[in-house]
Amino acid sequence: MPFLRDVEITVNVKDEFGIGLEGNVVREIADNSPFKDKMPLNSVIKKINGNDANPDNIDDLLQPGDLKIVFGPEETVEFNAIPPDRERLISGGRKEGFSYHYVEIILKKGLKFGLGIKHHQNKVIVSKVDDGSLSALHLRVNDRIFDINGIPVSDKDVTRDLLIKSLQKNHKADMVIERPVTKEAVEYMENALAASQMQPPSVAMNSDIREIVAKQQKRMETQRAKPRGGGILRTHNQGRARVAFDNKQREVVIASDNEGKELKKVHPPEPR
Repeated sequence: MPFLRDVEITVNVKDEFGIGLEGNVVREIADNSPFKDKMPLNSVIKKINGNDANPDNIDDLLQPGDLKIVFGPEETVEFNAIPPDRERLISGGRKEGFSYHYVEIILKKGLKFGLGIKHHQNKVIVSKVDDGSLSALHLRVNDRIFDINGIPVSDKDVTRDLLIKSLQKNHKADMVIERPVTKEAVEYMENALAASQMQPPSVAMNSDIREIVAKQQKRMETQRAKPRGGGILRTHNQGRARVAFDNKQREVVIASDNEGKELKKVHPPEPR
């Protein structure tokens, strides 16, 4: 059950709570717990029957009976206003029926990322979110991801690589997301996600190709903001490029698809 902000639930506890706490953070939920399917793992219990909850008084407040509990996401995810330089990455501008969020995910040891994504017509769409994961704290199925750390994304493999590298290197990642909030918008995103699943399986790009695509997307975004100089500013006194031919053989590897394979070197035939 993913959530963005504080949630209030009512739970009737007859005897056993069936939860494991670390302070006032829920770390375990038993299958027979009255909290099962009402509260995700790693939720922070903030209020119990109107009383502020904290690690020191949580045991005193949790007593059998009817409990009105307010909980929220653990502080591993922050929601902020979208920075101006990231606002322009919302391709096509903001649309009616959608909400827009800037999300910063801070990696926490012991929590899996738990995110599945697909792409359709250059849109990266969330297709799966695992309960109790970092992603469950802020992402929902049908969310669209515009960028990772300011790099525009339109391919799921590039998006996945950027996320993994950012989390491994910086222990955090940020993104701008688009979320459908009206019935029509939800149906639109569901249809896009269904269409992506009906497409024939795509051929996975090799890691070097994905890296080239990511760099090119970043380069295009940077160049887009730079004004191009007019022809009058160009230098015309440079020497003309010339081509020279000789009989020497030279080898230059410009690209390959041998990831996971061992290629055999082919020697040129002896001259006759």
